[in-house]
Amino acid sequence: MDLKEFSEEIPIALQKHQEVTFWCKRPQIDELSQQGQSGAEQNKRIFEGCVTSWDGLEMAGEPFPCTKANKKKLLQIHATLCISVADKLVRQVLEEVESELGN
Repeated sequence: MDLKEFSEEIPIALQKHQEVTFWCKRPQIDELSQQGQSGAEQNKRIFEGCVTSWDGLEMAGEPFPCTKANKKKLLQIHATLCISVADKLVRQVLEEVESELGN
C-alpha cells in the first residue's frame, strides 16, 4: 500500500458548481470529532482547516484567491457552499474508512 495517496489533496467539486474545485487535505481525527459542536460548526471548522486552495472562484470578475481572510469572507457570502464542501469531504473520507473495513 502506498501511503502517499493519503497525503495528497482531495479535489472536491459540487454538482451544482462544477466549474469550481476545492482542494482539501484529509481531516485529522480531532477535526472529525463533534463533541460539543453542531454539524454546521464542525463543517465550518473543517472548511477553514482543510481547504488548501480552490480553482474557479471570482469576485466582481477578478480571481478570488484562497486565503484565510477569503475563506472567512466566503463563509459569510455563501455559507451553504462552504458547508457543502466540508460535508462532501467528510463523506468521502468516511467512505474510504468503510472501504478499508470491507463494508
